[in-house]
Amino acid sequence: MKLGGRPKNEERGLQKSANLLEQKEVKKIDTRAELAKIAGVSHDTIYKVKEIESQIPAEILSGKKIKPFP
Repeated sequence: MKLGGRPKNEERGLQKSANLLEQKEVKKIDTRAELAKIAGVSHDTIYKVKEIESQIPAEILSGKKIKPFP
């Protein structure tokens, strides 16, 4: 007997969707390679850009004016 509250996973259909994933073969996509193909560059270039972007100081990204080096 159910007294109320949220339905269990199986009752919400989550179990059924998990079974569908097990039955079908999931095709993995190399997003870096796909992005590189669209941009017309190599997948290594995409990696290098991400590395450079991760090292940019916040002041530069925010657009603040910074003093140039003397």
